[in-house]
Amino acid sequence: MSAQGGSRIGRELFLAAFFPPQVAARILPRLASAMRDLWFPAGHVLYRAGEPADVFFFVVEGEVRLEGPGLAPLTLGERSVAGIIDVLADRPRSRDCVVTKDAHVLELPSEDWLSVLEDDVDFARGALRGAARGAHTALLALVPDGGFPVPEHHEAASDAPKLHLVERMLVLRRSPLIARASAQALEELAEIVREIRLEPGQTLFERGEGVGRFCFVAHGVVALERDEPRIAARFGPGSVVGGVASVTLETEAYRAHAETRCVVLDVHHDELFEVVEEHFDLGRSLIVMVALENERLRQAAAVRSGDPTMATISPRTRHRGA
Repeated sequence: MSAQGGSRIGRELFLAAFFPPQVAARILPRLASAMRDLWFPAGHVLYRAGEPADVFFFVVEGEVRLEGPGLAPLTLGERSVAGIIDVLADRPRSRDCVVTKDAHVLELPSEDWLSVLEDDVDFARGALRGAARGAHTALLALVPDGGFPVPEHHEAASDAPKLHLVERMLVLRRSPLIARASAQALEELAEIVREIRLEPGQTLFERGEGVGRFCFVAHGVVALERDEPRIAARFGPGSVVGGVASVTLETEAYRAHAETRCVVLDVHHDELFEVVEEHFDLGRSLIVMVALENERLRQAAAVRSGDPTMATISPRTRHRGA
């Protein structure tokens, strides 16, 4: 390993390609100062499965490969990020990471990254949506069901009273999207969600109307569909309609309707992120869910296609990592 050379300005210029200009000026000096330039020869092991995930790596030049038993290999080239999913998911390393072509990487301690996310909600929102876009790309390869699990049949009672605050909190707590949020964050979110009741066949949203919305299913089953590629999926209690797609702003092509009698809790992205500003544990929960879905969907795409390159992160995606 060599740690000679490199400069803070050089690191800032490299990082600028990863982040929107409106937030780059605020965060790049801080991130670049916390990083260090490292050079490794082919064959070097950056980290092994089971080790603590206390740093991750931006690949400036070269190539690394992530491998694990029973998992499709991930090959990461220039302008990729290695090890970030383990950091965001708050877990030990899930794979070995081996340099396959002589590499120049930037090492960033996870605590510095998480501190920036917590201090800058706009940056956190951008990073979250960027990761979700990568997962959504994998979802679109999983025709015809988007890789979503099939829910059991469920229907809301016709005479069920309006949900009170604690019931809304319990509905939200069941969603993996916010499962790690604190009780305080959950209560604030439960106070602002809107309850929607639908009869079978009624529309939750038409194409173009679901952008920037989180729709949590409390009771019943909601059907979601899109064309080109054709995706049709169903969502039951405890799920968010569209899953990771709902985190992106790329849901114009989707429409959703009630398959059975439904109760849905609806909240806009802006409203949710106002809660994140006060309770970053909610933002951290969102990030963990998106990171895990990114990994799950990429693996599913690789397995279903029989092509391990489906799990490879594209070097042209703005926010990419594994």
